[in-house]
Amino acid sequence: MRLESRILIFKAMNWKKIIRFKIGDVPWEVPLDVLVLVGGITLVLMGVGAYFGFQFGSS
Repeated sequence: MRLESRILIFKAMNWKKIIRFKIGDVPWEVPLDVLVLVGGITLVLMGVGAYFGFQFGSS
């Protein structure tokens, strides 16, 4: 897939689309952009925690 078509797909996405899911018995409704943001922050914090855990364990 060429870069131009990837950019068009990225721009064409509806970032305000409501994502519905259930955790246990509780139904959740979260916009896609918030869900991606929370996932990104989670991955960054996991990476930082792994780095500092490795540094602490090796000293």
